[in-house]
Formats: sequence, structure tokens, C-alpha cells
Amino acid sequence: MKGINSQYAQNMARLTARIFCEPDPLLEKPAYKIIRILKCEPFYKRKAFTQYYRPSQDINDLMSNLRNLGLFV
Repeated sequence: MKGINSQYAQNMARLTARIFCEPDPLLEKPAYKIIRILKCEPFYKRKAFTQYYRPSQDINDLMSNLRNLGLFV
């Protein structure tokens, strides 16, 4: 990291990062990309992936109720 010259300053930067649950400031750029990817919400919890298809069972129930009432032919 730029601006950290002494061993003491490097150790303090690492300690501060550990205390505040941040990545090590002396990591290289690819490591930050991996950390950013792992911080994201997993795919199985995202609605864009889990609720892709329309609720077909609800639509079928609605259509059958409308047919029984004579409102849909």
C-alpha cells in the first residue's frame, strides 16, 4: 500500500483492518475482487434467480375460480 513505509505502520494497518473487519490493506488487487464477490448476496437468495417463473399454480387457481363463477370462458 502506498504511504506505508515502516514495518510498524504496516503492522498497525493490518491490525486496524482486523479490528474493523476489513480486508488486509496490503493485499493485491485480485484479492479485493475475490473479497467483493464473496461479500455479495448468494444467488440462491436473490429474487431475480429464485422467482424467475411466474407463479403458475396461483394463476391456475385463479382461472379455475373465475371459470366456476362464470366470469372466464
